[in-house]
Amino acid sequence: MKKNAFTMIELLVVVTIIAVLSAVGMVVFTNAGKSSRDAKRKADLEAIRQALVLYRDDNGCYPASLDMTTGSPLTDGGYIGQPFPKDPQSPDKNYVYSTTSYSSINCKDGSEGSSGFSLSATMEKEQEGGGFTYEISSP
Repeated sequence: MKKNAFTMIELLVVVTIIAVLSAVGMVVFTNAGKSSRDAKRKADLEAIRQALVLYRDDNGCYPASLDMTTGSPLTDGGYIGQPFPKDPQSPDKNYVYSTTSYSSINCKDGSEGSSGFSLSATMEKEQEGGGFTYEISSP
């Protein structure tokens, strides 16, 4: 009498194939997550840059400092909405804002400002050496 059953070799082959497909799927899924978070970081920096350019058009200078938790004076002036853009993976980690003035300048309202700025964020995706910094500077 013949029994219908799988042999041990057949079971091992199937389990191996499933394990390989699962491993490949996890790698693809992890890379897709990193890519999407990097794209969000770039979009956030571009939105902040646009708000800074609008601020400069109205005030004659860029802000001397920028609180990246609230975005003041960008959020106070209505240049960018709330909530202020945050890092998608670590909301407590802020993007980096720095001024690039050689000397402080006076804004239209009499406050001190800067003639340039730089925005940066550290990317996750392992390209160009991995962990590289993406930077946007004033136009």
